[in-house]
Amino acid sequence: MNQFIKAQCRNMDSCLSAFKQSCRAGALQDDGVASKEEELILKRLEKACEKFRSEINKVME
Repeated sequence: MNQFIKAQCRNMDSCLSAFKQSCRAGALQDDGVASKEEELILKRLEKACEKFRSEINKVME
């Protein structure tokens, strides 16, 4: 695989981790506790991120 594309895939993996952490921090921002609705949203986002991460890893194999 082209080394530059592979580097971008690794970069995207790092971005996904940062995105998930930022979302969790955002959910806690207003009152320090994630509501049930926020938890559901966070779970959906995490699932989507993991699905995307899985697809990126398949491409990099």
